[in-house]
Amino acid sequence: MMNAAKKKSLGFFLIRLSVGLIFIVQGWGKLNGLDMVTGMLAGIGFPAAGFFAWILALTEFLGGVAVILGLFVRHAAMLLAFVMLVAIFTVHVPGPFGQMMAPVALLGSTLALMLLGGGDWQLMKEKN
Repeated sequence: MMNAAKKKSLGFFLIRLSVGLIFIVQGWGKLNGLDMVTGMLAGIGFPAAGFFAWILALTEFLGGVAVILGLFVRHAAMLLAFVMLVAIFTVHVPGPFGQMMAPVALLGSTLALMLLGGGDWQLMKEKN
């Protein structure tokens, strides 16, 4: 049987793992489809769409890796939360609410990691 501290540690790790995997997969897809991402960003009016496509893809991929490993979790989560805020207000708000549920859940998860940190099972502990 697990004690409360181990359950809490496992819970934080599972949140980091699920959030990190989603962002790694999304970032990897963007890295392998930069032309499509550039076109999408240009289509919604982003200046320097090619530059921001790279920034977006690298932030998602490397941010996901950092969250899973427990490296700069609060900072990585802050960047990922910003990505989700921009995505929600530029891409998802104009569409049906059902398409916003996953981005909103990711925003909530990244904000929680930003505020609470990544728990005990991390490669690099951050100060509270």
